[in-house]
Amino acid sequence: MELPFQSPIEVRWADLDALGHVNHATYLTYMEQVRCLWLKDAFGAEPNLSQLEGPILANVTCNYLKPLTFPAKITVGLGVSHIGRRSFTLEYEIWHGEINICSASTVVVWINYESGAAVPLQDDFLASLRKYSST
Repeated sequence: MELPFQSPIEVRWADLDALGHVNHATYLTYMEQVRCLWLKDAFGAEPNLSQLEGPILANVTCNYLKPLTFPAKITVGLGVSHIGRRSFTLEYEIWHGEINICSASTVVVWINYESGAAVPLQDDFLASLRKYSST
């Protein structure tokens, strides 16, 4: 895995579905967990709804490559693959050992929480995003 930000996660019994493998929606939770850790690492910020501006997810694409079962220790990698004026795209890979079990991407749009309108990304934020470029 060559994505610039990585975090380990342990699969929990509660993550499994009736067929005994990790439920498809749980992969999105793994990505959310790593995205929040990345935001804190990259920008010293934790999600804060009292702020006037911040991120929302506009799109999620997820490709399930291999099933995952319990017990397992996985690594979730994250990188910035595209930076726009008001949004950026994050790419993810989820690995179980040497096996890539999932690849995904999310489009994150920066909005004003009161108006709901997309707002331009600030220059200092853009500079930080570029440090995590995966391209």
